[in-house]
Parts: sequence; C-alpha cells; structure tokens
Amino acid sequence: MNCIGFPPSIDSSCRILILGSMPGVRSLEEQQYYAHPQNRFWPLMARLLGEREAPAAYEDRLRMLLRRHIALWDSIWRIAFMTSSEKLCTISVEPVCAS
Repeated sequence: MNCIGFPPSIDSSCRILILGSMPGVRSLEEQQYYAHPQNRFWPLMARLLGEREAPAAYEDRLRMLLRRHIALWDSIWRIAFMTSSEKLCTISVEPVCAS
C-alpha cells in the first residue's frame, strides 16, 4: 500500500508550523489533516485559539489556523507499507524535501 501525504496548509503570513509525521488511515481516506472523529486536535486548537468549538467544515478549520498564522504540514510525503496477517512493515519512507 502506497500512501501519499497532503500539501501544506500555509500562507505567507504564517509564523507557527505544526509539523506532523504522516496522516493516519482515516485522514488519508478523508484527505484531511486530523480527520478521525476521536482525534482531539481540532477541538483543542479551537479552545486554545479562543473559539467556542471547532468549525464543522474542514476548510473552515484550516482557515481558523491560517487566521492565527498557523501552518500545518507533514514531514513524510510518501510511505509504502506491506501488510501481512502478522504485522505491518514499513518498506520505504520519503521525507519532504524543501526546494
């Protein structure tokens, strides 16, 4: 299985970078950072930023961070897994390369 991460959520005014490693399975399925409903990232960020709750729409969640000059990005761009009945093995990892 070959998994490719997301582009960064960033603009020229960002001063803070929240750097993850690689999106989880649910995030990859949804194509959204921190998509699993049990993940506390969005509610926590909303609370830290003085919001009553996290926006429901993903694009609004990203805008909530960008308004506060916060960017999201992952340090791994692509990862390949081999699955078997006994374990999940990492075959290769490609880091993000800044140009």
